[in-house]
Amino acid sequence: MIRRFGICLAMLLGSITCFAQESGAGWWHDLGDSVLDSLVDVGVRNNYDVAMAARRIGIARAGVGTARAGYFPTVGVSASYAKGQQSGMQASPGTKAIGYGYWQGQLDMSWEIDIFGRVTSQVKESKARVRVSRAARDGVELSLIAEIASAYVNLRVSQARLKVAQEHLERQHKALNIAQVRYDTGLASMMDVDQAQQVYSSTLAAIPGIENSIRTYINSLATLLALPATDLQPLLDGGEIPAYIGLIPKQVDPVLLRRRPDVIEAEQTIAVEAEALGITKKEWLPKLSLEASVGTESHSAGDLFGKNSITYSVVPTLSWTMFEGLARKYNTEAARLQMENAIDSYNLTLSTAAQEADNALSSYLYGVSEIKALEDVVKASEGYDTRALDNYKSGLSPYINVAQAQISYLENVNSLLLSRGNALLSLISLHKAVGGPLVPSL
Repeated sequence: MIRRFGICLAMLLGSITCFAQESGAGWWHDLGDSVLDSLVDVGVRNNYDVAMAARRIGIARAGVGTARAGYFPTVGVSASYAKGQQSGMQASPGTKAIGYGYWQGQLDMSWEIDIFGRVTSQVKESKARVRVSRAARDGVELSLIAEIASAYVNLRVSQARLKVAQEHLERQHKALNIAQVRYDTGLASMMDVDQAQQVYSSTLAAIPGIENSIRTYINSLATLLALPATDLQPLLDGGEIPAYIGLIPKQVDPVLLRRRPDVIEAEQTIAVEAEALGITKKEWLPKLSLEASVGTESHSAGDLFGKNSITYSVVPTLSWTMFEGLARKYNTEAARLQMENAIDSYNLTLSTAAQEADNALSSYLYGVSEIKALEDVVKASEGYDTRALDNYKSGLSPYINVAQAQISYLENVNSLLLSRGNALLSLISLHKAVGGPLVPSL
């Protein structure tokens, strides 16, 4: 397991500068772990945050439809029948009351003619909001995949640490039996047994904490995938830390940062605010509208569609608000400041993206160097552990050498496992920082 990761380390530590091949299905496939691939697929389908973000795209698209409705007239239909009686005593005493009854039907239409582009600006603003919500959804999905991959790597590291602890527990128990036999035969003191017991018990005490971390990471994955933890347990048993064998660039291509969902979202937010500013400016211009109606009125239902019953009106109107307490001026000023804030936010987001990418790349490259050094340390510790126990059995060295060798070996192996996990976490952070694969899209 340790040697597999070392395949790429020697290459990475040399003076080779090249790029990992872009996976058509997603950057996480480069880790070469089919279980992780399955978890990501399920997570993208099931995760509640992704589902809500997708619905927000639908809401934004509905907003485009609402804005487009401004291109069309508003049409209404009404029909009524009125019956009543008017007092005859209002004119002079003794006059009979006058009764009436009539039918009425009418078709009304109002239409703002978009000659100054106010509706068009509203449509453009709505479309930009769709792009913002789509970028936000992509950002949620990218963060989800990174969280799933990170939790998975942490889980595999914890499982590897548990396996190592259990293996070392057996070796330490063997050493404890040897110390006990030597004590029983008078070849060693009780201190040797105490030291052996102390080392064995310390390793045994560390196992529950590791098991708890395994359960915690499984629960985290279950939450991210919106599945019961019991359903994931069989899939996650018996795996290893992913052995990444690809190569990465020595520096991040700035073009990649423009692909980040949050950068795209900030860029499209500028477009939204620019269109909003345009809308406030359009409010300074006149509005041309058309009001029209056609209907029929008659005392008799049979005469409703007669020539003399038809009524109609057409009223084109050009209106221009000259003064409204400077409200339009302040609305325009507020919209301009909003756009300036969006520009600053974009620049800050891009700067933060560059920092995150550089930090992740640096962390990964230094982590690779650390892994190479720790592999040598583990190899030396393993040899020292074996020889210390052999020498103790032969009576050539005290048990303190065995205890120190066992403790050192276990600590070094754990350090190597954690370093491998940290390197993979840095690699995941790097992919997240550049918004996907480490090469520009063709």
